[in-house]
Amino acid sequence: MFLAPEIDSIRTRILLSVNKFDHRNRWWGTGRTLLALAYCSVLLLTPMNALLQSVAGVPGPRCEGVRAASALCIGDAGHYNEWRKWTLIAIFLLVASGYRPRVTAILHLWATYSLAVAITLPDGGEAIGLIICGLITPLALADNRRWHWSRPPGPLRSDLASMSLVFAVALRLQLAFVYFDATIAKFGNSTWAEGTAIYYVVHDSGFGDGGPLKSLNLAISATVLGTIVVSWGALAIESAVGTLLVLDRSRKLALMLDLALHVGIALTIGLWSFGLVMIGGAVIASNPDRAYRQNQVPDGKIRKPDAEPVRFSWGNSGFQLSVEPGAHSLKFVMRYRGIRFDIGHAQTIANIEVGESKTFLVSNGWINQHPFKFREIGGV
Repeated sequence: MFLAPEIDSIRTRILLSVNKFDHRNRWWGTGRTLLALAYCSVLLLTPMNALLQSVAGVPGPRCEGVRAASALCIGDAGHYNEWRKWTLIAIFLLVASGYRPRVTAILHLWATYSLAVAITLPDGGEAIGLIICGLITPLALADNRRWHWSRPPGPLRSDLASMSLVFAVALRLQLAFVYFDATIAKFGNSTWAEGTAIYYVVHDSGFGDGGPLKSLNLAISATVLGTIVVSWGALAIESAVGTLLVLDRSRKLALMLDLALHVGIALTIGLWSFGLVMIGGAVIASNPDRAYRQNQVPDGKIRKPDAEPVRFSWGNSGFQLSVEPGAHSLKFVMRYRGIRFDIGHAQTIANIEVGESKTFLVSNGWINQHPFKFREIGGV
């Protein structure tokens, strides 16, 4: 049984991650809004006949097989496209507003699917956007707030937290794969491998630089050093974003690099909707996974307990902390290896068995077992 301690340690870390996980904050709301606005920009700024243009003899919309479930295909496909367009815009604007994430989750997924599979001239953002939207749908279904900008009414249930954590990790791994794959694929092209790609991108007559940075990019690409630095620098940023997104303490840095990368691309060759999709996904993936503190009032001050807050007792059963009835706003803060736990809203806050073996926490009826001791216990 030499593996038992390692298994217990892994189990403990998983339980700790679930115990502290809650995605319902402004990171989540902002990322979800950006994803919806990305698709709004496609529909508002691109004529429908361009999105549904016949390509290689295949007319749009594409409605074969499972694509028939698209909003552009239901009913008489190819007709009433303007009505279909404004229906999708209305859905995306509703999602972007943040209203009822649980209710709009499936609508968001369906509207995203409708564009991704049916239009004939996608720019790449639709495909990855559909994957991102699919991965965040369970997180939206776990969010029962009226607005995704508001404070959660209470802690996230443990079963919903477990499900949401799985899909949040899956999103980070998916985005990391996208950036690593993009980096590796570019090395298969001689211009990227040689560090001269930016020169050809800037000077391309069809898709070259026509943005506000054109003069600067032309000047940079006129020098060997500038061309190599920008070309390989883009690859370095992509690989860095892929790496940092999966590291717990580095996700904010990943987001900043991602912003710089996609804003730079958008200012150079466009692809604004693609950039918004990737940035929106990165914002959600960079979420610190902490909800607003439930024991805080809008001005940020901590509420005082409503009654005699706590009694400390020591006995054979361990170290006990009990709250008097009515002290519902009381919270205890426990720290273990820098991790903060807020445990409250129960008459028995915690029953801690002193010793090397076990610690029991009781919070809202959910019992969790951890094979370690807390080093610091205090009430706030």
